[in-house]
Amino acid sequence: DRSLVFEKCGDVYRKSGDYQKAIDNYSAALSAWQESVQDTGPEYVPWVITRVSRNSNLCRKISISHEQASNYDEAYSWINKAVEYLPADSENTAPRVYAAKSGILRRKGAFEDSVLWGERATAIAVQSGNPRDIAYSHNILANTFIEMGQLQDAVQHLKKSVAISEQEQDFIGISTANNNLGACYMYQDNLDNAITHYKVALDADTKMQNDAMMAIDYNNLGEAYIMQ
Repeated sequence: DRSLVFEKCGDVYRKSGDYQKAIDNYSAALSAWQESVQDTGPEYVPWVITRVSRNSNLCRKISISHEQASNYDEAYSWINKAVEYLPADSENTAPRVYAAKSGILRRKGAFEDSVLWGERATAIAVQSGNPRDIAYSHNILANTFIEMGQLQDAVQHLKKSVAISEQEQDFIGISTANNNLGACYMYQDNLDNAITHYKVALDADTKMQNDAMMAIDYNNLGEAYIMQ
């Protein structure tokens, strides 16, 4: 129960942009889980827990929080732990872990490796059929193509990510995919489309009360309006 409560608190802090508190709570969740009797379910909270992949999933969440806080070396260390913890039958966990590793490799400038892990994540996500994993993988892979200047490839992946995220009402996915798609259109001097997608991202971040992302959204919109 303690591990799950810490994890849920971490999710709230990450969505609201308080990444250090997210890291602290995810770390506490991991410690509580590893110290617990793992063959019993939660006693007081109603949430479902996937025991076999829990270590990997919590390490992934710690890694993502470090990445969002621009701590890329820490993020890389934690995502490698997440990969090591993956169970043999990891179809339901691997897509997010591999996609997260792809994103961190992009941050570190290892673009070819980033594409490799992103394509691996997307293939497994499509095979498993989890919509949010599919959307997330497409979004992460698109980020690398943007960095490589392959904007058409990025746009195709981002359109898929936007459509699935909106269908699933995944506000984090809606925000990130629309921001990235807006950036692609801005790089192509398609400013009307860029502004449209930046506004969608701002609406999603406003609903989550994520002040850090809202600041980025307003900045993106300001740059697009200046260029008009």
